[in-house]
Formats: sequence, C-alpha cells, structure tokens
Amino acid sequence: MLDGRGRNDKPTQLRVAKPPRLSIDEMMRGQPVAAAEGILLQHASYTNAPLLLAARRVFDLPVTPAMQDDMRQEILRDHVLKLWITLPTHFGLAGAPLPPREGAGDHIVAEALFGPAGAPPPTPDAYERFLQSDRRMGALLRKIDRCFEAGEAATGKLDPFTSSSGLVAAPLENSLAQRHLLHPVMRHIAETRGRGPLWRATARIYDAYACLRDRLPLAHAPAAHRVCVPVSQGSCLIEARAQAGRIARFRIVAPDDHLLANGGILDRMFDTLPAIKEGLVPLLLDIVDPSVALEVVPGHGT
Repeated sequence: MLDGRGRNDKPTQLRVAKPPRLSIDEMMRGQPVAAAEGILLQHASYTNAPLLLAARRVFDLPVTPAMQDDMRQEILRDHVLKLWITLPTHFGLAGAPLPPREGAGDHIVAEALFGPAGAPPPTPDAYERFLQSDRRMGALLRKIDRCFEAGEAATGKLDPFTSSSGLVAAPLENSLAQRHLLHPVMRHIAETRGRGPLWRATARIYDAYACLRDRLPLAHAPAAHRVCVPVSQGSCLIEARAQAGRIARFRIVAPDDHLLANGGILDRMFDTLPAIKEGLVPLLLDIVDPSVALEVVPGHGT
C-alpha cells in the first residue's frame, strides 16, 4: 500500500493557522440540563440533529426513532450538498438542480446520485468504469482523480478513531473514510492512489448511500456518561455529567480536533502535496470538510 509520499520531492510548506477552539464545554457548566440543546443549537459547528440526539442520550433524556431519522436526513443533506454543489464548483460542474427531497423517496435521490442502479459501484472494476461514465458523480470523482498523482496529498495510515482514543485531540483517522475502510473499493483506491483526495471524496458517496439505506452507525454509549454519534465529517464524542439537574461536566471532541491536530490529516496532506499544486488547497479543504473557516499560511508554524 502507498505510504502517503507523493512523487514530487518538493512538497508544499503550507500549514493551517489553528483557529481558537470555542469552548462549549465551559458554556455548559452550571446550566440546567434542559438548556443543553439550546446552547448546542446556538454555538456548535456541526450538524444539529446528531448533537442534539447525543446530548439527550448522555443526559438520559428520551430519544425517539424520529430523532434518529432526523440525524440520518441531516447527514444525507450535507453529503448531497457537498457532492452536488460544493465540490463540482471547483470544476465548473455546478448549476444542476439538486435532487428532489420534499416528498421524494430515497430511491429518487439514489438514482440521481448513482444512475439507474441506484447504488454506488460495489467492486473495484465497477468503480473504475464509474469513473469513466457520464454520471455526475463519476465525472466529479474522475476530475478529482486527475488532479493528483498516486500518493499526492495522501496521509498514509493513521490510528483509527475509537470511543476511547477519540477523547484525545490527537492525529487520528476520524473521518468519513474510517466508516468505510473495509469496502473493497476503498481498499482498492488506497492501494492504487493512496489515502488521498480521491479516497476521501469517494467515502462520501458510500456514506450517502449508507444514509439512504438507513445503515449509518447509531448513536451509542460506549461508556457511562459518554455518547458517540456520527456526523457528516466523521464522529463526535460527548462526555457529560449532571448533578441536581445542572450540568457539572460537558465535553465534545469532534472531527476537527483530529483533522487539525499536529501531524493529523491536514498536516499529512500538505506534506505530500507538491508545491506546484498549492492551488488545489481549496479543493482539499472542501473534501475534508472542516466545520470552521481555516486560514492556510506558509511555513511549518502552527
């Protein structure tokens, strides 16, 4: 498998100026448990429904099947906007109307994304044919593929996010790709191009399909006072405790904490991106999808 080193010996020297972390944790402390949802809605950078569901679970409040479906629908919406609008804009492919949502069955969205089969390619051979097709998603992924040589903007293997390791803002693979590591197409891309932009962009089509088939990971409690929930960039952990109806402890660790860690996904992508391709940084940022606007700066300072 490719080790994440590109062919060009002169990688970019870019780094991201890490934004100050908004401490929702401190805002929460001392507040009534009933206020948690409102604070999250006002200040959190991630999709609302997953975090609200996680907050209810962590404080032992009732959770309904409709809340789980709201989470699925919000993550799907984020994927469709990214695949249909944001990423195509980099290649002059924007302008097509979004797939219908209101009143439309999931199969309509699936056909719009993947064609008559209504599903993404299941095998490496089918995937390579998909890249050469005239389907909108195939054309998008083909253009991303052509931007990068094998190993460029690739990370190599990172330790995986887990419900225990994820509590530390360390360089972990907390991303959409982690949810689909074992898919034969994802393994094929890792072996032929590396764990780079195509690998990460392709993970989004499989995650969108998981939403359409209602196969997203459920919000779950891996330990007391801790809940893990999927979001449209990876996974979030919420750890919290309440005393006498007020929040005594609250902590969120989100995909950005691992994406932006020193030696994390973005640092590694920049380390293997040739300097002559610095103009592709906006595309890379849209592929990895940080939840806040980032400033990219020259040099290795953070």
